[in-house]
Amino acid sequence: MNVFGLSRPVWIRCLAAGFVVAMAFGFRLWLLGGVGPAIPYLTFYPAVMLAAVFGGLVSGVLATFLSAILVMYYFMTPVGHFRIEDPTDILGLITFICGCFLITMVGEAMLRYRDRLRQQAGNLKQTNQLLQQEIAGHRRTAESLRQTEERFRLAIQEAPMPIMIHAEDGQVLSLSRAWSEITGYTVSDIPTTADWTERAYGTRQEQVLADIDALYSMERRKDEGEYEVACRDGSKRIWDFASAPLGRINGLRTVISMALDVTARKQAENAMAVSLNEKEILLREIHHRVKNNLNIVSSLLCLQEDVLDHPAALEALAVSRGRVTSMAMIHEQLYRSSTLSKVDLDEYLRQFLPRVIAVYKGGRNISLVLEPSSVNLTLDQAIPLGLIINELVTNSLKHAFKNRDHGQVRVWAEHKDNAITLVVADDGEGLPAGYEKRAASSLGLQIVGMLAKQLRGKLTVESCQGASFRLDFPCQNGGGATV
Repeated sequence: MNVFGLSRPVWIRCLAAGFVVAMAFGFRLWLLGGVGPAIPYLTFYPAVMLAAVFGGLVSGVLATFLSAILVMYYFMTPVGHFRIEDPTDILGLITFICGCFLITMVGEAMLRYRDRLRQQAGNLKQTNQLLQQEIAGHRRTAESLRQTEERFRLAIQEAPMPIMIHAEDGQVLSLSRAWSEITGYTVSDIPTTADWTERAYGTRQEQVLADIDALYSMERRKDEGEYEVACRDGSKRIWDFASAPLGRINGLRTVISMALDVTARKQAENAMAVSLNEKEILLREIHHRVKNNLNIVSSLLCLQEDVLDHPAALEALAVSRGRVTSMAMIHEQLYRSSTLSKVDLDEYLRQFLPRVIAVYKGGRNISLVLEPSSVNLTLDQAIPLGLIINELVTNSLKHAFKNRDHGQVRVWAEHKDNAITLVVADDGEGLPAGYEKRAASSLGLQIVGMLAKQLRGKLTVESCQGASFRLDFPCQNGGGATV
């Protein structure tokens, strides 16, 4: 059970939001070694995002204002005052608050959408129970008919379903009361099968008569399928017919034909099909809107880059924009895909990685080698894996070819034995000495490590003729090899 959630009391959500901001403040102090204006919003964006996603509007707004106060007091010049002297800091603070408000609204919308999904799941469960009850009723009816087969001649008139006994000369020998009540026709109205087919089927009479004539040569029961019949009052019913041989009466082969009125079931099936189609359209629209919202965040980051000239800040915004883009493209692929349950990793990489290469290669001749992956991912795995690939490829482009004007980045994945393997490698300078210490202080590599744990995977790093990162993780239900 989540600590946050709209069902929790407001004071608990506010207390939890304050705790998250406090943790972010402490992590910021530890990460950069104290207070100061360097990268003031580094840890507060994730804190606001966590508060908004798990606590909704109240937690997100509280986390935003607490973060803004801490940034103003500890991480802006002059430190230890709420006075802001640099106009750029004012603009950055306003952008931070606006971005956090946007994140808060998205988190609130996600929580409300989750609640709606739970309600819809309950409705589907209730519908399933009703369908199971209906199926059980049909089975009981069939069993009852089997037990009373020997006494059917006496019970035919009061049978609870349409039944007709007819001979090969076309004579209708008997009709059940149910047949007459539903259609409005009695034996005097339809004394022969020709009269019945003329009234019930109209222009389809000849085809239905041919089907009836074929029944007299059968040796066992035959399920004829569904037919639409016209009643005396002009209404249409859908009957599922089944017939069985009764032997000979007065030297003529005789058949008993029974019908099951499935009109209500057909209407329910059609209504359910329409409902499922509407839900699929709604889910696609949600993926589309999430993608649009992430693109808006990316555009806001791009606008922020235009007003900054600090290299470190520009680099941080560019990296963040790449992470947002990696998530947005997953939602875009789901929106355009024929299935909403899985992501084609090969298609995703071919759309996303060329953009990353184009952004970071500069004037260098950096080539990208993608090997066919044939791997499908669930949404829960696709987003963290996309972020991992973004971090590793970006890291290669930034550090592997510092003293070279050419190079190659290779990415491949495979599915084997219910596990997925991802490899990101380059032919650059390899990993430097003290890599482990650098990895511990690098936000990007920390993100890779955390997301690898989220995937329950194992990350292996090698440095031989370049750097190679290998991630092995189990495949979730719904993912696997592309068929």
